[in-house]
Amino acid sequence: MELAELERICLEALELPPAARAGYLDRACTTGEIRREVESLLQQQTAAERFFQGAAAPEDYGGTGAYAILEKLGEGGMGVVFRAHQTEPVVRDVALKIIRPGMASAALVARFQRERQALAFMDHPNIARVYDAGATTRGLPYLVMELVPGESIVRFCESRALPLKDRVALTIPVCRAIQHAHTKGIIHRDIKPSNVLVALYDGKPVPKIIDFGIAKAIEGVAPGMAGGTRTGVVIGTFEYVSPEQAEGGARDVDARTDIYSLGALLYHLAAGRLPLENLNLDHCTYTELLRRVHEENPPPAGAGELDWILAKALEKDRDRRYQTADALAADLTRYLAGEPVEAGPPSTLYRLRKLAAKFKWAIAAVAVSFVLLLAAVGWMFVALREQRQANEDAAALREVVRKIIIERPAQLALVPNRTALRGQLMGDAEGALDVLTRDPRKDPTLEAEIAKADLAIGQAKGPYSAVGSEGDPAAAAPYVRKSLEIYRKLSKAKPDDAALAQGKLDALAAWLHLQYRLADGKEGRRAAAELLADVNALTPAVRAKVEAQRYLSIAYLELGILQFSDAQGVEAVHSHRLAVSTFLEHMPPGWLADPARQEHLAHAERELAVTLLMSQGSGPEAEDAARRGVEAVAHCSEPACRMRHAQSLGTLGEIEFASGQTREGIADLRRGVTEFQGLAAEDPANAVFSNAAAQLRDYLALALGGSPEAVTLARNSVRVAAGADGALTRGRERLAVHRIVLGAALAGTGQYAAAEGELRSLLNQSRGWDLNYDLIWSTLHELARAYEAQGDFAQEFAAARQAWDAAVHIDTGFIYGRILRALAARDLASAAAHWSGATPADRVQARQLLDQWCEGLDPRRGTLVGALVTGPPAPAEVAALRKRLAR
Repeated sequence: MELAELERICLEALELPPAARAGYLDRACTTGEIRREVESLLQQQTAAERFFQGAAAPEDYGGTGAYAILEKLGEGGMGVVFRAHQTEPVVRDVALKIIRPGMASAALVARFQRERQALAFMDHPNIARVYDAGATTRGLPYLVMELVPGESIVRFCESRALPLKDRVALTIPVCRAIQHAHTKGIIHRDIKPSNVLVALYDGKPVPKIIDFGIAKAIEGVAPGMAGGTRTGVVIGTFEYVSPEQAEGGARDVDARTDIYSLGALLYHLAAGRLPLENLNLDHCTYTELLRRVHEENPPPAGAGELDWILAKALEKDRDRRYQTADALAADLTRYLAGEPVEAGPPSTLYRLRKLAAKFKWAIAAVAVSFVLLLAAVGWMFVALREQRQANEDAAALREVVRKIIIERPAQLALVPNRTALRGQLMGDAEGALDVLTRDPRKDPTLEAEIAKADLAIGQAKGPYSAVGSEGDPAAAAPYVRKSLEIYRKLSKAKPDDAALAQGKLDALAAWLHLQYRLADGKEGRRAAAELLADVNALTPAVRAKVEAQRYLSIAYLELGILQFSDAQGVEAVHSHRLAVSTFLEHMPPGWLADPARQEHLAHAERELAVTLLMSQGSGPEAEDAARRGVEAVAHCSEPACRMRHAQSLGTLGEIEFASGQTREGIADLRRGVTEFQGLAAEDPANAVFSNAAAQLRDYLALALGGSPEAVTLARNSVRVAAGADGALTRGRERLAVHRIVLGAALAGTGQYAAAEGELRSLLNQSRGWDLNYDLIWSTLHELARAYEAQGDFAQEFAAARQAWDAAVHIDTGFIYGRILRALAARDLASAAAHWSGATPADRVQARQLLDQWCEGLDPRRGTLVGALVTGPPAPAEVAALRKRLAR
């Protein structure tokens, strides 16, 4: 046996009481020679330990900074706990736990660190708080905790002769605290009276749980808490330890082991004695201890219905115990209130099964066939009961998921700050959803509910607005994808199920909606094709139940957005016209009385208006579509409708302003900004509201031109976007747009130096824009205007030249690309006419560009160009430039 293995055996044996070491060595040492060697090492180590313990005065631990040691309060397997006085940054008495000198082995230090990490996770009034941690000047780790000026819960109750109900009431907050630890991913594993102290606060007893020294992390839940259980070591105190934990090194213990210990503690409080007396190595061999823990049931405490609760908590089979500490607390609360408790007396079949398990050989010798029949019947009933319990547990979780993830968020639609509240609710329930997802049973109903919950979470995280959105498409995608995969499987098995069909269509529509935001046009087109095919494949009966025309409209709407992003203007306009006409086709009476349908119609009309504006310019058709969008939700007060109303007003204002209706455009833009700001104030976490409000503020600032209000609006947008930069899709580009508008507003009010500084700084960062030539051109365009106003014509010409170089990369398939080229040509011609240093070749080129790009454009049909809402150069301006360049 290697030296490292001998060291491991010694360290593990040292952590056991002396009486337990013999049994441990029987298992760990395979030969007498090795056992003798280990015993010799243990004697030496124990002698050294006693020496250090006897000689360890406070000063032997080393300095602890701001903590002055006053007196020893107690000691355990790892270290000593002192009362200490803290002098800074606050003055107070604390509990200071330090590893004893001479005991700082790697194993104990690691355990001490795990206790510190476990306590750091906790934030509960019935768990002693951790204040600080560090190491003494001698390198001994220490932990600074809340000083609990009390006594153990058993001593507290007995010294005051508390009645039974007061003892039960005192146990309930202990259960709640353990539940808190479990939700943090921590199993205590050593719940006993000395680790539950009770102190009086304002005259009321308050229990506090201490000592997480042997706590265990639930795998994958509590980072930094890995490790803690070694093979062959019994963790915990036998009188309070569960059967599964009594097995040395048991690694599959879960939170239910703490339920058993809570039951043992409550039994001690109720009966005045331990559940199993003399359960220690002073009275039993190790083998006898294990047998008693696994087989012997405690006698009734004599407390009526409380005995039923104790029996359920102390079940040997953990699947039959309370499954959570909260469930135990709830039954105790019902007991105190005189209500029926969930725990009941053990059934006859259960007693027979336990009897048969205990005396199976004797019974088999008398009547083998009868026992087998009885066992079969008994197990059948037990299995049915356990399956029913499992179904009830799953149903309870499903109810949590349904209410918290699906129903409650929908009821938040009119509540202020609904997006943040919805996100908190979702986060609280995701643990329950995760448990349901891991359910091994293939239950289609359960799977459908999981799919619905995943979709709800995806909609809350992604770019949705009707029920609140966090504006994070990447975080939303895994949930929506998972929901869609489940619905695809379920609807394939039951194609005539209308609920499953609608669930799949909802998930597919959400998945399609994400693709433009994730810049995945290929997947978006595939999803649009699948949505159209699925709707058209519905049977007439299912089609009537799922509002097929709405899903067709959604498919065309999102497809048009994808086509527009690929510069397919004609196709995009066609798809958006279909989105409107399909939705209104064969419209039943009262169809548009529903707010959700009003919101969708406004959305479709507004997207049609935007596509027409960008591809054909501001004309009557675009303006009419925007007005219809405004009217569709004019009488709907729900937040989703108000959002579409504000959005449509903004688009209408853009179109009006671009077509020369300046006063009307400014008025509608201002109304849109005001409405969006009101929505954003109600729901600050809704990214859609805050982004849209900032965008409309930009257009209003540009429309207002050189005014102090324009500067204020632009600065506000920059401030808001800078705070959220990186959290939004294309966040840096949005911030760049706001800064371009700020530069234009500053120049418009004569603050040329400030405008130049803002635009120059932005231009230096353009490498991070992934060559967004629209924004580069917009920045240089405004910079050239600022130089022109200052009379710096050389700089104006240089900026205009760079702007033209960016403009040649802009697609001219849409009218906005042609107008942008025309403006870039106009800027270069103006700069060449101003600057005396322009060469004849510069002037000739500028004149040629005017001829090429400024002819045939209607100045009344403007559009959104880069960061600007504007139209092409007026013919008179172009003619004047030609004359100046010809001189």
